[in-house]
Amino acid sequence: MFFSPLWFYIKQLATTLIVEVGLFALLVSRKPVRILSAVSFNIFTHLSLHIFFSYMLLSSVGYNIYVYIFGEIMVTLIEAVLYYISKCIPKFPKALLLSLLFNAASIVVGQVVNLVIGV
Repeated sequence: MFFSPLWFYIKQLATTLIVEVGLFALLVSRKPVRILSAVSFNIFTHLSLHIFFSYMLLSSVGYNIYVYIFGEIMVTLIEAVLYYISKCIPKFPKALLLSLLFNAASIVVGQVVNLVIGV
């Protein structure tokens, strides 16, 4: 496919939004303003993570499992803080736990999607 890097990114973003925002709607709130907040937070962190990974790939550090884990931990923390300060999830420990759940589910579903439709 001519646009395979773009296709790969869009597939990852769509998977992230469906899984994480879907879980947010099921477990936290179905209010449209909060759903929009969850969508916005996930787009922001997903794009930031993609830029970080791209930078690391081009740097002398490179892209490896430690970079991946660090990036995912940072995204989980940033999303938890955003959920907390936006009052979408008013208690930080709960925001952190749910952010961890959302991100872990997104990673697992993303791996399954990659296996099924290919990378």
